[in-house]
Amino acid sequence: MANRKDSKPSATNGQIQEFPEHPFRILASDGQPWEDSKINRHHERLPDQDPRYDQWKDKLGSMLGRQLFPKDERIFYLESLPSNYHLRVKVNGKDGRQDLYLYGYPGDKGSVAKSYRSPADFFPHLLWLSRGGERKREDCSCSLCNPSGKPRSMLMPMSDTSAPALPAAAIAGPTTVMHNSPKTSVKDITSAVPHPPPPPSLPKTKATTPAPPKAPPQPATNPPPTNGTPVPLPVPPSTASEPKNPVPAAVTTAPSVSQTPSRSPPHTDTIFRGGEVVWYKNNHAWRLGIIISVPIMAPVQYTLVPLAHNKFHVECVEKPETDMRPFLAFSVPQLNKSISELNGRPMANIDWETLQVQLTQNDPQRKEMLALEASKLAATLIDHSYSTFNPIGQLGADAEVFGGVFLGAEKVCIGEAVRLLLPPEEQNSQWSTSVPVVMVIKQIWVKSHDEILLFSGDVWRLQELDLQQPVPGHQHLPIAMQQEKLFRDEVLRPRGLRVDWVLVAGNVTKEQQAVRGRFYETNKLAPILNPETFQHFLAQGAVADLQSLLNNRGDSNGPYVGRKVDRAATVAGAIPDEFLSSVAHTS
Repeated sequence: MANRKDSKPSATNGQIQEFPEHPFRILASDGQPWEDSKINRHHERLPDQDPRYDQWKDKLGSMLGRQLFPKDERIFYLESLPSNYHLRVKVNGKDGRQDLYLYGYPGDKGSVAKSYRSPADFFPHLLWLSRGGERKREDCSCSLCNPSGKPRSMLMPMSDTSAPALPAAAIAGPTTVMHNSPKTSVKDITSAVPHPPPPPSLPKTKATTPAPPKAPPQPATNPPPTNGTPVPLPVPPSTASEPKNPVPAAVTTAPSVSQTPSRSPPHTDTIFRGGEVVWYKNNHAWRLGIIISVPIMAPVQYTLVPLAHNKFHVECVEKPETDMRPFLAFSVPQLNKSISELNGRPMANIDWETLQVQLTQNDPQRKEMLALEASKLAATLIDHSYSTFNPIGQLGADAEVFGGVFLGAEKVCIGEAVRLLLPPEEQNSQWSTSVPVVMVIKQIWVKSHDEILLFSGDVWRLQELDLQQPVPGHQHLPIAMQQEKLFRDEVLRPRGLRVDWVLVAGNVTKEQQAVRGRFYETNKLAPILNPETFQHFLAQGAVADLQSLLNNRGDSNGPYVGRKVDRAATVAGAIPDEFLSSVAHTS
């Protein structure tokens, strides 16, 4: 991230942009130094200057910021890991994949050192450390203190009438990349952050989870095969001519994995996220894959595992953003109806090894064709499922609150914007169709008894206005929405126009069917979806809503699946088992 202590003030629109210098500091630690003999010999310690430490600290600081200051949109990071905690890496000899482990968790004399596998895995323990005062290990909900997985509330106790005070074991000072932000001290934060609004009351819903609405199935571009063997579908001639829901072409081969580990810029600079299912170019066609590694520095190369089935050998592929598309950019081709063994069955319930022998007679090309049919089934089941991560606590006795959710193919977190599908009675004929309607998520929660997924937050839309009208302050909006306004303002300025985000409704609750998918910034999505149209935007001074060309989550033709335990369980059966641990670390 560009928010380090050595960041210098920079000029923005003739004014000075300052970066406050105080990150989160965790004063308490239970970290224990371990002898190398007690640590897995294949796990090599990373030097303190390794940039992957910053990646972990950025993610942990962001989670702490959302927990302690839920209405503060500025960017938080962790100054340092608690004392005696450090990172180690294991390099996979087959494909060069690098898995990180955080060591330092205390143990008995003579025991073997235990480790955390991801920032999300360690966060509950970090939050427990930040509480200060007397801490009982049985109150910590992390995977090492609480191996049984029994839910425990980690919410900070807050008064209903005052701002939250920082725990005694943590000191915070935010960093920010917002324009013209004043320098903020620790005193400013602890006294000025408002208390989060009370949780919404639970709406009355049916006892069964409704299936998301279905879109009409797309017509096939080829007649169905007559010999029972799947055949490739033709690829669209160019990106510029792709229709709203093109059916991408199937392919029969997967390129070999690169031996170079990928690194990437911060999450906000990349359009795709770990654990998401996306389309990627494979030669002259498109294939489905799941992202297991997001780059942390240029050149931007994502590591993906092709979707197939777990008895089909696949290798990781590395792709740039220009060779990828959001899952909702294309429609999933329908399954070959002649393969009755695939119809309406979960991936994990299919005997792929036996089916592969019966249908392919070990012919390599037919194996690849079956793998492509499996990828269609996997993508459809994923599209109709969800799994939560980063548990925050209970909402009364009947609901759990989470920091994020894999909603079908996409990853969504609290504080972000999602595209919203409003019923006719909540729409206005005066609204422009060239701008999106979005919800800024304040809470993600699941009703415990029937596992209904709900989102609470504020609904916004973009409105075009004359350039002379006063500009309201929207520093509290997510960065992506602010960047969208800045981009559109720049394009519209020659025509004497600009845009503003206008509040449609505050503190509303919507079930998952109302969420179309992630909100993508136009200047990031347009060059990927349709570069010719993007250049037309810039030349003509008009911006169309490319997000309206995306499908909705749940549009694929398949049965509703509902909640899965985690992301790894969602894709189980769709990729070789050896990759499931990498998928689990993307939460």
